[in-house]
Amino acid sequence: MKLLLLLAGLVIMVSAPNLAFAASEKQPVPNHSKHFKMDRKQELLRLVKTYTPEKTREWETALQRRKELKEKLHQNYEKDRNELAGLRKRWKEQKLPEEVIRKNAREWRDSKHNGHHHPDRKRALQDLKHALKVKDEASIKESLNSILKRVQNRNKELEKRLK
Repeated sequence: MKLLLLLAGLVIMVSAPNLAFAASEKQPVPNHSKHFKMDRKQELLRLVKTYTPEKTREWETALQRRKELKEKLHQNYEKDRNELAGLRKRWKEQKLPEEVIRKNAREWRDSKHNGHHHPDRKRALQDLKHALKVKDEASIKESLNSILKRVQNRNKELEKRLK
């Protein structure tokens, strides 16, 4: 019995530091978001080819244009960030309250990005999911067309932001 307790104590003493180290070590988290985006895009194009094959080319060009515009906007991101940091610094030098600084920053972002809030996006995707669930071809086509129009309109907004 004493030997068993001695062995158990020895095992605990040897393994405790290793367990503590393993708990504190951070494991790298893989970035799967790109894969999820590709899967969603492929699924959407599959639906388009199935239900509205005449608009497949239109979808592909709209999605490709969107990708190009987002890449260009991302290139401008650093410039915008530096501009906002300069404005914040100037506002702090003027000893404006933090609440006013946040309000000014929000207004600057809204003016820069034309207030691009899109509540209809979620609704359009919900309509598409519902139509797929009940297998209503007319609703699926209508939902896909409305999403295409939304993507094209969004592309126009992104083009305006780049100018």
